[in-house]
Amino acid sequence: MITLAIDQSSVQASAALLDGDCLLAQRDWQDDRSRGSRLFGCIDEMLLQARVKAESLERFVVGVGPGSYTGLRTSIMAARAMAMPGRKPVLGVSSGDAIAERANAEYGERFVTVAGDARRSQLWFRHYELREERMTPLDAWMLASPVSFGSICRPGFCVATPDWPRLCLFFEAEMRRSGIRVIAHSVLPQASILGRIAGNSAFRGEAAEPVYLHAAVAKPAPAA
Repeated sequence: MITLAIDQSSVQASAALLDGDCLLAQRDWQDDRSRGSRLFGCIDEMLLQARVKAESLERFVVGVGPGSYTGLRTSIMAARAMAMPGRKPVLGVSSGDAIAERANAEYGERFVTVAGDARRSQLWFRHYELREERMTPLDAWMLASPVSFGSICRPGFCVATPDWPRLCLFFEAEMRRSGIRVIAHSVLPQASILGRIAGNSAFRGEAAEPVYLHAAVAKPAPAA
């Protein structure tokens, strides 16, 4: 199945073209100011490189975050617009799932806490465990204050974040204070990983809507 996957949840956006699990083309870029126009340019480049016609695309996969709300909305609207003429499916995949998969594939981590900057002096986070060769979420996305994060993060789990430049001082202090393990640079989601996750027979799919966490509506973190 020819799949176009897009993720613009982090500082590095990406798009990938896949045939099943086979990567045909991929583009990455970091210019926040022109994400919409850069996205369509990259899609055109990939289609040309892979010699695939736009009407041959069979499925669209979008990263739904958490992350940049503007980037997420741009990705989802672009995928829906391209899917509409042929009524092709648009699937949402959590961008955090791709981060957890990278932490496992590149660093050998079987137990991962994916965490990021939720603004408003909060962190978003979710725990993952390797089960049946895929990183499986163990809970819903939650919010925590920096003060409580170390006590809430599950023992033995390694933290992976796409927001290392913004959170490095906090995580470095937390490593000294509570002893948590952290991958000490940004682990970014990749569109190619999203596409492969969506192609897994065990994948149930998510709504193609941004994951937007807010203190007033998010599930509260469990007590330590």
